[in-house]
Amino acid sequence: MSKLISKQSVAIWYALTALLATFLVGQVILWFFPDRSSMGASLLFILMNLIPMIVAAVFSLVLREVNSLGEFFSKRSFFKKKVPYLGY
Repeated sequence: MSKLISKQSVAIWYALTALLATFLVGQVILWFFPDRSSMGASLLFILMNLIPMIVAAVFSLVLREVNSLGEFFSKRSFFKKKVPYLGY
C-alpha cells in the first residue's frame, strides 16, 4: 500500500509541477511578446507541448528511473514500438 501511495504522490507532484511550469513559461513568453506576434505564438505553442515531456524527463532522472536522457527517450520512444496490424 505504501508503494501505491508514494506513486500517487509522485503523480500529483508531477502534475502540479508541469502545470506550474507551463503557466510560468506561458506568462514569460506573453510578457516578451505582448503584441501576439506569430513568432511568440509559435514559441508558446511549441513550449506548451514540450514542457510536460521535459518535466517527465527531469522527474525520471531525479527518481532514478533512468540513468540518462538517452535512456529516457529510448524507453519511451513511440517510433520503435511495433504495432500489430489489425485488418478490418
